[in-house]
Amino acid sequence: MAVSALYGVNGVLSVGRVQTPTLKLVVDRDRVIENFKPQDYFVLKAEFSAVEKDQFWTTWKAPESVLDANGYCLDKQIVDSVAAKVDDEPGIVQSFKEAKKQQKAPICFSLSALQKIAANRFGYSAKQTLEIAQSLYETHKATTYPRTDSGYLPEEQLDEVSIVLNAVAKADHDIQVLVKACDLNFKSQVWNNKKVTAHHGIIPTLNDAVDIGKMSQEEFNLYDVIRRQYVAQFLGDYEYLQRQVEVLCAGETFTATGSTPIKAGWKQAFNKNSINEDDDEASSSESIPSLNKGESVENKETKVGAKQTKPPARFNEGTLIEAMKTVGKYLQDEALKKILKDSKGIGTEATRANILETLFKRDYLQRKSKQVISTEKGRALIDLVPDSMKNPALTARWEQTLEKMAQGEGNFETFVASQAKLLHEMLAQLQTDEADGENKQASVLQLQSNSQNGKVYLCPNCQSPLRRLKSKKGKTFWGCSKYPECDFTTWEKNGKPSL
Repeated sequence: MAVSALYGVNGVLSVGRVQTPTLKLVVDRDRVIENFKPQDYFVLKAEFSAVEKDQFWTTWKAPESVLDANGYCLDKQIVDSVAAKVDDEPGIVQSFKEAKKQQKAPICFSLSALQKIAANRFGYSAKQTLEIAQSLYETHKATTYPRTDSGYLPEEQLDEVSIVLNAVAKADHDIQVLVKACDLNFKSQVWNNKKVTAHHGIIPTLNDAVDIGKMSQEEFNLYDVIRRQYVAQFLGDYEYLQRQVEVLCAGETFTATGSTPIKAGWKQAFNKNSINEDDDEASSSESIPSLNKGESVENKETKVGAKQTKPPARFNEGTLIEAMKTVGKYLQDEALKKILKDSKGIGTEATRANILETLFKRDYLQRKSKQVISTEKGRALIDLVPDSMKNPALTARWEQTLEKMAQGEGNFETFVASQAKLLHEMLAQLQTDEADGENKQASVLQLQSNSQNGKVYLCPNCQSPLRRLKSKKGKTFWGCSKYPECDFTTWEKNGKPSL
């Protein structure tokens, strides 16, 4: 109410210890993207081959002296000179490493993990995902309780595995082949009593009467990713052969890493373009033949490639919820980072979707395709409120104090008194803060404006911003934000005040 009153806004300006830091995450990201200036950088590739062996591509390992702070070589002349130097020159294998590796199946879904997958793959909003998951739980009895912050399962449920898998197979014949391939004796990393919180991960139920024919397409989409994530736990580790090579050519070092699948394991549960496969070492497709240290190789071709640096991606609702969980990484204070990590960020699994909806409803954020973008109104609010209102460190300190009280330390009355003192400090800062000058005035005008297109219309009498209002009969009109000092009003015409 204080922010609304101070800035002469028609209606309520919504400010909170979770929603305002969340809004700031989006505003900061958007501004980084909009102010980002791409830079050209250059890479050098060389293709080598040994006698009677397949060719393989490598990348020049540029010395640190020619790289910028982000590890890029920005000088094309340097790369061109190295390319000319090594062109057609023989190389020698400096090192060759080969190792069999395993990659464990991803654990089952927490609500936030499910919301992230649903946003990335299907474009569902966080609220929509929660509603669909709730329907699968309550209406179809197909999946377990969705409002969970853990993806792990209690070991006591190992006795129910065969029943759950039989229910999954009975619900849909298309997945029976996968279920038959399951090893009921294989125990994946998902079974961990120590990491199960109040509720375990979201999985299919024991219900063998699930009817997927009664599900909407959206419901089936979520049911499908939940059941496949569960089935994946019994298909074994993904196994692959990783090879790393380092070649010395004309005094320059070239490297490559590649992997070859050995056993599909849990990856059988997902499509080729799996939502669960990351761009990690196990997903590399570069093929490298078996080589020996000291072996001679021929330089078949060199290529200089020009690329551009890229800004971070805009948030979607899934990645924004993930950022709320991991917000501690945006802090400089290591102690506060740890507190937020231990408390699993800001907000809870059950409240984050509603917090985002509030930000959309208040016109601080807007959806654009799958992306979440801050509005001018949202940016204006972030520019105006004190740092303590938008910094997740406040939540971290509160969580630290509450945790101490839960352990019998600290005093409740002292905590409440400190909150009252903090509130007075925030109000005083709001009233006296003179920072940013013209930028602050522009932010105030943006908040005071309530037009449909975000444009500020000024009162012809006193030059204060006009506000868009509703009469008792429901008609739209515009009035001066300085009322009652100025009582100018006018009706709306074509979405604008009739001046």
